[in-house]
Amino acid sequence: MNYFRTLLFSCLVMAGLGWQSARAATFTWDGGLSHGNLTLNDFWSTTNNWVNGVPVSGVGTDLVFTLSGVQVSATQNLAEPFTLSSMTFNSASNVFLVRGGTLNFVPAAGSTYSIKHESDNPTTIQNAVPVP
Repeated sequence: MNYFRTLLFSCLVMAGLGWQSARAATFTWDGGLSHGNLTLNDFWSTTNNWVNGVPVSGVGTDLVFTLSGVQVSATQNLAEPFTLSSMTFNSASNVFLVRGGTLNFVPAAGSTYSIKHESDNPTTIQNAVPVP
């Protein structure tokens, strides 16, 4: 009986780990631009601020900030801390302020964590960012 319980628990843990890693992806912020500027705030939890849905906190999550509509600031209100592997402000980005909860950068397997700023527009990050 204990063998089957242990086996079941192991399978559930492995399924959970596989599900978590499958959820990690690239999420693009456009501050509502792709949704006709129909957004009420600058919260990360607001679906319309993202091109492809609200980001998931986890290793392997990459955030890209691009040309934004009405929301040119972005407030992290999803998790404390929010875990991600990279954050990129591409050349079109006009996001000038990122604030809110802690950002916890953890590299995905075989890579390094990073913040890339490719835009000519300055950006301030006011979030707490622990340094390993």
